[in-house]
Amino acid sequence: MHRGQERYGIFCTPCHGAQGDGNGMIVMRGMKHPPSYHEARLRQVTNGYFFDVITNGFGAMLNYSAQIPVRDRWAIVAYVRALQLSRNAKVSELPADVRERLLHPPAEKKESGTPEAGGAKE
Repeated sequence: MHRGQERYGIFCTPCHGAQGDGNGMIVMRGMKHPPSYHEARLRQVTNGYFFDVITNGFGAMLNYSAQIPVRDRWAIVAYVRALQLSRNAKVSELPADVRERLLHPPAEKKESGTPEAGGAKE
């Protein structure tokens, strides 16, 4: 997963953005806005679809077959799936400890030295 994140950061974020929402630097430079990986259509495609697009290109996207080795392409696909899950996971599908933290966050600690925490005023 780490390798996929690293390769995604190098090859994909300029267009697709760090969060996979299609808001990369190229949009700020006036180029066409690529699709968000969070669209329902792209959440439904197979892993092979993403691999094929990385390999052969699609639309305005050039192919990366010469720049990205096969193993790294699959790592990028895994990372794209993680990005999709980061916004679309159901609470019921989360591990129990994560679900518990989400539903019952720990109380915030007050900084010492603040009146609310009983600390001395300066």
